[in-house]
Amino acid sequence: MSSVKTLTLTKTALRADPPAPPGAESRIAQKFGGHYAGDWMRRLPASWTPYIQLARLHRPHGLVVVSLSHLFGLLHAAFLLRAPAAETLRVAAVRRARVERPPILYYPFAKRQMFAPQLVLGACMGLAVLVGAAAMGLERPWQEASTRCLAGATTLWVVAFDTIYAHMDLQDDVKLGVNSLAVFVRGYARPVLAMLVVGMAALLHRAGVVAGMGAAYNGIAVAGCSLCAGAIVALLDLGDRASCGKWCIFGFRFTGISMVTGLLVTYLASL
Repeated sequence: MSSVKTLTLTKTALRADPPAPPGAESRIAQKFGGHYAGDWMRRLPASWTPYIQLARLHRPHGLVVVSLSHLFGLLHAAFLLRAPAAETLRVAAVRRARVERPPILYYPFAKRQMFAPQLVLGACMGLAVLVGAAAMGLERPWQEASTRCLAGATTLWVVAFDTIYAHMDLQDDVKLGVNSLAVFVRGYARPVLAMLVVGMAALLHRAGVVAGMGAAYNGIAVAGCSLCAGAIVALLDLGDRASCGKWCIFGFRFTGISMVTGLLVTYLASL
């Protein structure tokens, strides 16, 4: 409780600073930054605002990532089981209409309690892969090697891009004492991001090798994700809020669609 009070008071103090001149921040930085407060948020108790901002509840971005993670596991399991297309569509429609959310409610509190809350978020998305595979009918997916590799790759995918996202609020987080991997690796974030991307690519490739996936998977999912994420890490300006916001949103979407497309094409080719 005291942590929330401290965070609320500190944020109030920060709002007392002179406002930035119009146009100082890009539209993306304003919309996706951690200090965004829409009109609907002002109708709620002021003590709720820090939690909403830390959890990014004002944006559906997290729901999209959860849905993509489920699809990774679902399509991968459909390939392994050689499931009929009609059954895969049925399960996918049910999962899309009623997405089972991993236990990510702890994530905002982790920003006050551990050095790398992105690991919590990444682990939840890795779990979503296993849940998607189980929904497709794969028994004990955590014991299947290629599914474990895909879940691990998804975890690193989320950790890498959420760390980029966290750089949008790096200065505020340092002032407020909010933890993130971006704060923890300040000064050498780019090499850490590069290692996360290499790990993601290696696990994606390993998942394809173990499952016996072909060129479509390697060309679309593995190569597409690796080249996109690698280019973003190389070109990203970690000191610019607009750059971090733009490349994080684009990278999440492009790499996520690449993985879904690679898995889907590979599955359809196996029918």
